[in-house]
Amino acid sequence: MVRIIPDQDPSGDTIDHIDHTDHGEGPPKPIFEARDFDGLWGLAVTKYPADEVSHFFLLIVYMVAFYGAVNLGTHLTFILCNKRYQKLDNTKQGEYRSNVMSPIHAISSVIFASLSMFSVCEEGNVFTNETCFSTARYLHIWALVNTCGYFVQDTF
Repeated sequence: MVRIIPDQDPSGDTIDHIDHTDHGEGPPKPIFEARDFDGLWGLAVTKYPADEVSHFFLLIVYMVAFYGAVNLGTHLTFILCNKRYQKLDNTKQGEYRSNVMSPIHAISSVIFASLSMFSVCEEGNVFTNETCFSTARYLHIWALVNTCGYFVQDTF
C-alpha cells in the first residue's frame, strides 16, 4: 500500500513524501472470498460494497431473465392446459399472465423485506439499530433487483 506522509521543509511549507514500503498488508483483497461467509445466508448478511455497481446490473439482468422465463413457462403451460386462456387474444393473455406473476413477485418481496428488516442485524433490527439501518447488505440488493426484474418484465 502506498502512503502519503506529510512533512515540513525548512521554509514551513508542507511536503508530501510517498512511502512505498510494504506494511505487511500485501495485495488488495477481493471483495469477498468463500471463507468470508457461510453459505448463501452468510453472503446475504454481508455488507454490500458501495463501489460494486457491475454486480448490481448483472443481478438485474438475471432477474429479468428469471421473470421472463417464468412468464414464458406460464404462457406455454396455459396454452397447453387452459382452454379459456387459449381463446383469449394476446392482450388478455398478457393480463392473465400478469395475474399469475404478480403474486409471485409480491410473496418474494414480502419475504425479502421481512428478512431485511428483522434478520440481517446481529443486534436488534433496522428500527432499533442506526448502523444496521444505514448499512446496505446483499439481501437488500437482492430485494431491489427482484422488484427491478419484475417491473422490467411487466413493462414488456
